[in-house]
Amino acid sequence: LVDPVSRMTQQLGVVGIDVAIPEAVDPDADVWIERALRAIGYGGGGSVVVLHTSGAWPTERFAEVGERIRSAFGAWLVALDAPKGDRRAKLLAARLGGSVLGVGAPTGARFLAAISRASLVVTDDQGVAHIAGLTHVPVVLVGGAETSLPGDRPDRSIVSAASADRVDSSAVLDAASYLLGRPRTGSLFSR
Repeated sequence: LVDPVSRMTQQLGVVGIDVAIPEAVDPDADVWIERALRAIGYGGGGSVVVLHTSGAWPTERFAEVGERIRSAFGAWLVALDAPKGDRRAKLLAARLGGSVLGVGAPTGARFLAAISRASLVVTDDQGVAHIAGLTHVPVVLVGGAETSLPGDRPDRSIVSAASADRVDSSAVLDAASYLLGRPRTGSLFSR
């Protein structure tokens, strides 16, 4: 088995994932994500929440949490696949309906641009959670009891149960609400 961070390194096509990730965001990919968000009606100022599923947590629960975040916070949702990963984003975007950006099989640069543009990332993939942390984006990691990430950080929350499919949607929503309600300071201007 390949650990989640090494797998994400392979998917992004980089030699190693470290603190240099934020500087690796391509300006053209930044422009692409901003245009894609404008195409679904985003005008700036609102929260952008990235939903990424690797399939460990059911898609219908991601859709439920996404819909509730959109309703409660007026957030703009992005369903995002990992580069070279399984293609679940379009299915998730279809379940959500409305103004949702579904990004299937993005390039590594577009994946990083979408993650770094987000106000919050909700994922069931430790590798994606690690990338979000490197880009200073708050993250909710949904997982089984063995789920863990190195270091204790106030900008991430790990919601786990005996197995990922048993994680309660309301616990994920509570964690997302807490993180979206926290003020973000210098990390917004780190790029």
